[in-house]
Amino acid sequence: MNEESALEVVAALDRLTAAVAILGFIVGIFLVAVYITAFVKGGKGMPAIPDPLKFDSKKANELYESGKTSQLIDYASTCITKYPNDIEARWYLGLAYFYARDFHSALEQFNEVIRINPGWKEDPVGPYLEEIEGQLSIPPVRGDRH
Repeated sequence: MNEESALEVVAALDRLTAAVAILGFIVGIFLVAVYITAFVKGGKGMPAIPDPLKFDSKKANELYESGKTSQLIDYASTCITKYPNDIEARWYLGLAYFYARDFHSALEQFNEVIRINPGWKEDPVGPYLEEIEGQLSIPPVRGDRH
């Protein structure tokens, strides 16, 4: 290769490098525009990034129905660390403790469920509270169903 050819190759590589840099800049601007548009639309249209700590009631129900209470306790407890007011996670955690016969922990979770949504006190939590009261021989709280 002669010197003139080598200089042409170097010049072509310089142009290619500049073109790649410009392309990267354009792609960056495009991505920023996509995210700004999605932000303005309230996040609609954004690709969902799954959160492994977001409670999956289908998974929880499968664990519950298959009798895997210790796995359900681990799963729901882990989710609650990030989402402490997740009523479904608290509900399933209460159920798991209930069927594991850890009535004190079940009572704590069911009370959290009621704190999050008082409408759950009668149904679905009420029958479990009655059973726990009987198991622990504790008097009903003032204003309860009795």
